[in-house]
Amino acid sequence: MAGREWAPVTMLAAWLLGSFCAAAEGPQPPVEALPAEVPGEAAGWRLEARCDAEACLPVLHPPGTGRAEILLPVVPEDRPWAVDGVALHALSVVDLDGDGRAEVKVEWRATGTPRPALGSWYRELTTVVDGQTGLVRMHVETGAFGGASETHCEGTLTFQPTGAILEQHCQLRACLVGGARPGECAGGPEHRTRAVVYSEGSPGQ
Repeated sequence: MAGREWAPVTMLAAWLLGSFCAAAEGPQPPVEALPAEVPGEAAGWRLEARCDAEACLPVLHPPGTGRAEILLPVVPEDRPWAVDGVALHALSVVDLDGDGRAEVKVEWRATGTPRPALGSWYRELTTVVDGQTGLVRMHVETGAFGGASETHCEGTLTFQPTGAILEQHCQLRACLVGGARPGECAGGPEHRTRAVVYSEGSPGQ
């Protein structure tokens, strides 16, 4: 759910549980062995959706040869193999922090496997990659869509030299589709704002 902060112990437990489930379901195929679809490209960079019958993985492929591909991160509580669709909103190569070097900004959507009782879900994500090193400098969930009992968020990022400002409007999904209990939708959507700073970079997943 968007806006939720996970304690390190909780995230570790989720990772361990996900790892156990992955082992129980058998080894996952190598990313490079999966069939690739290309939702879009810009300045030699291209986003690929590497999919098999079970899942899709988002992979950013750099221009030229000899450079490592970048597996875009997903939200910590989502098992990577629960993502069964990758859609690209925009792929741009632009200097976001004003240092004279271009970053690669990927605005994309991860669609998940439908869940019992809750149904389908998706997450709107923005990932910023260093154009020279390929390290992930920012990864933000800007929006989320789920079941009627879950929070629906829509958001935008405004970039600055040190990072970005995330503004979101969030409310119970039932307030949009019906079925909310009396008082649950009082006051309308909640407005959330937070600052997101650039990291020194991580190698993705």
